[in-house]
Amino acid sequence: QQGEDWARGMVPMAVAGSQGTAAVTAAAAVSRRRRPPLPGAAVTSARRRETRPQHPQSLPAPIGKRSLRARAAPDGGDAWVKYPYDPAVPREMTDLLRDVGDGEPSLWATKPPWCQPWTIVLTGSIIVYAPVLVFHAQWLSALVAVPIATWWYVFLVEVPKQFAEYVETARSYYPEDNRT
Repeated sequence: QQGEDWARGMVPMAVAGSQGTAAVTAAAAVSRRRRPPLPGAAVTSARRRETRPQHPQSLPAPIGKRSLRARAAPDGGDAWVKYPYDPAVPREMTDLLRDVGDGEPSLWATKPPWCQPWTIVLTGSIIVYAPVLVFHAQWLSALVAVPIATWWYVFLVEVPKQFAEYVETARSYYPEDNRT
């Protein structure tokens, strides 16, 4: 019975003493051992790393960002040619410029639907109106409105300004003739 429990990975709670500790340690060592891949199985991540090309330009973009780039960059694939990976330019800036493209920098074009200005305003309005609706307390609603108004100012006014400045700074890493 005990051998079957060990084979299924179930450790009996009654195991105690040095003999039990050694058995648990041995079972843990066996489970940590690297197993050879099955014939016809997918390539392991270590092998995949070895066969990857050395140039970051040829690596595919993550799946989540690919759809974002297609939606955000107005010029489509041109941004990939205009902003090549360069060791002198931080990779985050290159990725940002590829996302934004050459047009007017818009923070909202890079955000998902649930993080658009109308959702921020709608959520804030619901939170401000909720105390009046639930507790009939207008003073509580006024108290809640102060941090919500601050939130709106920060995320709807200041962050887009800073984003535009950051994009312009990122564009300054590349020569002007490369961008036109």
